[in-house]
Amino acid sequence: EIDVDVFHECVELIRLTIDYNHLKTLDVERLIGTLPKLKTLSLGGNPISCKEIVRNIKSASTNMLRQVEVTSIDKIFHEDNVHGIKCGDTNMPTTTAKSETAQLNSDSSSLALVIWCSVLTVVVLLAGVGLFVYKKNKSVVYRESRLQLRNSLSDFVSSETQNDLLG
Repeated sequence: EIDVDVFHECVELIRLTIDYNHLKTLDVERLIGTLPKLKTLSLGGNPISCKEIVRNIKSASTNMLRQVEVTSIDKIFHEDNVHGIKCGDTNMPTTTAKSETAQLNSDSSSLALVIWCSVLTVVVLLAGVGLFVYKKNKSVVYRESRLQLRNSLSDFVSSETQNDLLG
């Protein structure tokens, strides 16, 4: 249960969303008296009995001072409900069909992101290895060509030196 007196300083509060807080009871009459500008109270996803929700809706709509809409973030029509507000199940899961769909979409998006990052990492690594091998081969070819040039120059110089000495 929630102590409605904690809202005594929230006099400007227009919408209160307390869905999925494991509340079993709620004193809506006192809450309306505590929050003078409250227009919407969302309390779905809590294990409140159907009888309690009906009583809360009646008390919110028959209040002489003003109308307060009692609603839910996620409307549930395939289970026990009062105007789409799930009720009566104290062992209820905290997800709904809408939340499960959002979770599946989130999971598939996360999986796609992980796959994309993995592929990108592999491509970058392969490019790095390819560049390293290319540079290494280019360096070996450059050294070999310099060595061949040096050897041919030394052969040329030594043969000319011998010709000069003989000749």
